[in-house]
Amino acid sequence: MESYLCHHCSVAKGHLQSVATGSILATTYQLGKYLKHSLPDPRYNVQSVFDSISTQQYTSHIVSSALLGSVQFDDQGERTSSGSLGIPRGSNSVLGS
Repeated sequence: MESYLCHHCSVAKGHLQSVATGSILATTYQLGKYLKHSLPDPRYNVQSVFDSISTQQYTSHIVSSALLGSVQFDDQGERTSSGSLGIPRGSNSVLGS
């Protein structure tokens, strides 16, 4: 079952401390996240794709997640931060719908 934490609780529990806001494409992991959210990929059952592939806009999304965002946990306990408040994001897709 998915669960969510508000920004205040996410910060209090330390879940947003690991959101890298400096060089957002410095690691293979970060590049993978950027590509996942920039280009539709049929390998993902659920995918959010930003409406721009601009690294500057992507950086704005990451920084806003760290400063204002909340945290979602999926059924497997994987953590996702989100918080692109006031910034147009793009679309969400679910495989098969």
